[in-house]
This record gives sequence, structure tokens and C-alpha cells, in this order.
Amino acid sequence: MERNDENKIRLLILEILQKLPPNEHLKPSSLELCTMLLQIFKNDNEDNAIIALKTFFELNKAYRTHLESVCQSFSSMVLEFLKNHQEAFDQTFKGSEDGVGLLVNFIYWQNCILS
Repeated sequence: MERNDENKIRLLILEILQKLPPNEHLKPSSLELCTMLLQIFKNDNEDNAIIALKTFFELNKAYRTHLESVCQSFSSMVLEFLKNHQEAFDQTFKGSEDGVGLLVNFIYWQNCILS
């Protein structure tokens, strides 16, 4: 099977997963699902990453207290990404003195509020 076909199949599975209602039947698997979704977000193509991220946020809304450890991993991954791409980020957000610093502070305070 070609790589392109694998991505299409993975996209279909992600779309099905996204449509599952976040209820008590899904809760026992939510930690493993979120870990898998973050790996897809980090390593897969853009289409799959977007669906994975949307599904991750939906699961996080439904099972916030159950998924705290995965949310820390997500925050760390975003901060690492921003630090590695600071020049592109600064170009995108021209006019702010320290765009990455502002976003890091926002994520930090968001985590404090949600905790």
C-alpha cells in the first residue's frame, strides 16, 4: 500500500473517531486516544493533524480532569514548536515585541486557570 493510501485510510479513521460522542464508554480509552492523536499531530500530514487536533480538543473538553498529563505534553509540544520556529512566528506577528514570550505567558496562565 502506498504512503498516500495509508494517509487517506488514517484520515477516514480519524473522521470516524471525531464523530464519536464523548460519553462514559469512551472515557477509559481517552488517555490512549489523546496520546495517539498527539503523535498523529506531531508526525502526520497536515490534513490528518488538523482532524487529530480537533478531536484532541473535544476529548479534552469532555474529560479535562482525566487528561491532565496529556495536556501538559501538548503544552510542552506547542512551546517546543514555537521556540524552534521563533523567526517565522515573529514575522507572522510583527509589531509585538516578543510574540513567543506573549504566547508562552498566555499558555502558562491558561494552564494555571484550568488547573
